Amino acid sequence: MRAEDDMGTYARVILTELLPETFRAHGIDYRVCGTMPRQRTVNLRLLGALRWKAPAMKEPWWVAGSDIQSTKSLGAVSDAFGGGPVGRGRALRALAQCHLDVDLDRPITQASEVAWR
Repeated sequence: MRAEDDMGTYARVILTELLPETFRAHGIDYRVCGTMPRQRTVNLRLLGALRWKAPAMKEPWWVAGSDIQSTKSLGAVSDAFGGGPVGRGRALRALAQCHLDVDLDRPITQASEVAWR
């Protein structure tokens, strides 16, 4: 995941020339679909790093039910998950594991609006 302005010559050659040729030789369609805004790239890198822990829903702090799913901001989710840095980490993990959605084109903050899946 790279923003267009952050892609050097080497990365551009790999992504737009060498990979497509290699995949095509093996019968696989590969193409670069366009550019991504820098903030979206930053957010996806953060969430990608948090995604691969144990499923959040299996943790004892996971609160299932309508109370947690009625929250409308990442800060409210953080508070429901214990507050402070620990609650924020848990909320980001839930976000990374696709339990809720956020606008990836804006910085992720405690005020970020969330929508539960």
